[in-house]
Amino acid sequence: MILRKPPYCRSSPCQLCESQLAYLYYDLPAGKYVQCQECGLVSVDPLPEFDQLADRSVLWSSAHHTNPEKLRQHYSRDFQAVAFGGFLDSIARYRQTGRLLDVGCGIGGFMDAARDRGWDVYGVDISPSVQVAKEHGLKAFQCQLSELEAEPYTFDVITMFDVIEHIVDLNSLFVDIRRFLRPAGGLLIVTPNLEALTSRLLRSRWFAVEPEDHPSLFTPATLTRLLNRHHFTPVKIDTFDIDILALKSIFSTRRTFEDRQKRQKERRHLIGTLVSNPILRRMRQLANILLTSLRCGERLIVEARSN
Repeated sequence: MILRKPPYCRSSPCQLCESQLAYLYYDLPAGKYVQCQECGLVSVDPLPEFDQLADRSVLWSSAHHTNPEKLRQHYSRDFQAVAFGGFLDSIARYRQTGRLLDVGCGIGGFMDAARDRGWDVYGVDISPSVQVAKEHGLKAFQCQLSELEAEPYTFDVITMFDVIEHIVDLNSLFVDIRRFLRPAGGLLIVTPNLEALTSRLLRSRWFAVEPEDHPSLFTPATLTRLLNRHHFTPVKIDTFDIDILALKSIFSTRRTFEDRQKRQKERRHLIGTLVSNPILRRMRQLANILLTSLRCGERLIVEARSN
């Protein structure tokens, strides 16, 4: 349940507004989330160490990201059209081709789709799953963004898919983004939407409420504030999709690693069904129009430009 208690002094200042005051938001065995009293950012308190998240990344890489079924799916052009086509269309409205950096590139499915559209694509990820991308001839590097050996203002566009919620030091991340992104460059961010319908229904059982993996959870307002803090102007903010499978969690309090693996397998099957069924794809498009208008879709997508 959401707990509302008097403000208290958190372990470290809010990364968006530097306030020390917060409310306890979710109190879970794996950790607690607090909501900043001033700006509304929901984050873990105390924040985890980077090494903890890196260890989790290796765990997920070995158990999930290199799953043969997922590899086949992510390098299928039909799958890429459904999973990444809309994002590439969004980028194309800003710029047709150029040099693109995918932060948190994983096994490289999006990189491969972007390369097929004519982009000069690079990727970084702390996970060993980047080896899969390399085996597909992609320029992927296993490192933090801050460790990437590239000249300043190298990239025309930077993308981050389900990455920002994993970041401990948000401000350092954006310092690095600005270092590598050319002036007036484009930034595309996709992250779970804390204001999603399923988030409101499931509360602490919502899939993104994972203190061990997700130090911060964003709404359109808090992500906009983070972008403005680092001199980015949001051009478009949408929400999309609804996680029907997650609704099963409303009757369960279990959040084991095996549960998450099972859920990922079910999601891959659902995506495969979408890929092969044009009627379902059209229904998804219509549903996303409604979810965007209500700002209650499962995921938040923000297109922004550097000032």
